[in-house]
Amino acid sequence: MKKFLCFAILILLVFPLSCGRKTTRVDTVPPSCEITFPSDNYTVPADSNAIEIRVDAEDNEKVARVEFYIDSELSYTLTQSPWRYRWVTVLYDDSSSHTIFAVAYDEAENFDSSSTVDVLVRVKPGLHFVGQYTASVGAHDLFVDDHFLYVAYENQGIWILDVQNPAYPQPIGQYNTDGKANGIFVSGSHAYIADGTNGLQIADVTTPSDPQQAGWFSAAGQAKNVFVSGSYAYVAFGLGGLQIVDVSQPQNPDSAGRFLTQESFEDVYVSGSYAYLANGSRGIQILDVSNPSSPESVGYSQTYGFAQKIFVQGNYAYVAAKAEGLYIFDISNPKNPYQVGNYDVTSIAYGVFAKDTLAYVAYGNEGLHILNVKNPQSPKFVAKYKIENVNCYEVFVHNKLIFLAYDTSVLILRFTSK
Repeated sequence: MKKFLCFAILILLVFPLSCGRKTTRVDTVPPSCEITFPSDNYTVPADSNAIEIRVDAEDNEKVARVEFYIDSELSYTLTQSPWRYRWVTVLYDDSSSHTIFAVAYDEAENFDSSSTVDVLVRVKPGLHFVGQYTASVGAHDLFVDDHFLYVAYENQGIWILDVQNPAYPQPIGQYNTDGKANGIFVSGSHAYIADGTNGLQIADVTTPSDPQQAGWFSAAGQAKNVFVSGSYAYVAFGLGGLQIVDVSQPQNPDSAGRFLTQESFEDVYVSGSYAYLANGSRGIQILDVSNPSSPESVGYSQTYGFAQKIFVQGNYAYVAAKAEGLYIFDISNPKNPYQVGNYDVTSIAYGVFAKDTLAYVAYGNEGLHILNVKNPQSPKFVAKYKIENVNCYEVFVHNKLIFLAYDTSVLILRFTSK
């Protein structure tokens, strides 16, 4: 009896009813999917930044989308033909092996997977373009956390880009502020924004696609940049000095300490129990912040330029000093910092980042300069990336990628050494 009932139901579903009503035909035929380029065991030439993966996908009704997988991870999805994907290969190491396959779906979610193609990637040494995102306003600062890029965009607050596939950065979230977003630092599930005369803004970025206001802290001066260490946010408030803010409760930030200056604090970097400050025309200043409620000046050193940005790595502080270029200071004794190296070109040094034996300098209309600082007393030019008639203002290095703030664009590069 049960078999008869099931058969009867199936008949009703498949064939028109006697009352003349039509039933919906169920599409059970999967599409076909095959990679036409590259061929199996293909070698990507060393002088190619990318190759085009081409797929032939057909269906009895309509192909709805094609997914491209690199090393079994979804890399890109297309929803209309031609089914071609520009795969950026300079993201990978030279002589590395990879697999490619594609999956085609129809509108009924039937699917077919292509055969897997093995590819060998060759990459030549040097700086390589990876991806770009363009906005309508200038980017002031950058921060990368996990696979999200946070960009401080002048009067538009911060934008959050998904850079899991850095060749195709995707904007997913925005947080507007009332001031001018000068600096950004991300710690845990919160973004800390130096927002000019609007002070320190704190946004909850637990869901990067939907950032929410968490807290706000105001003080005299203009918030120019921020660094978060532990439960404290250290905010360079320009002529308002350094404000140390207790952010153990981001919804209710509270003043923990303050240090005033005769010159503008432009930037701050905290390492251990010391805060290192770019102090404009007064060079750098070092504060002992082991007691946040009572920061104490312990050392300083003059630069000939205007100390705009500072980055600390190990026993050295790297300072972007605008027209005077890059200064390198030995800070092994915070009470007696002294200059050990300098590098300059005919442009303005706005930003700096150091990692391992390389320093990355955002050099205005001269673009990005990469220097070998293995010997800090004598930094050596390694490579540069320049775009005519635009200025490079900031640089951030994450894993093997270099993120640059260029006027109204954010560029993503990769540097491969010999």
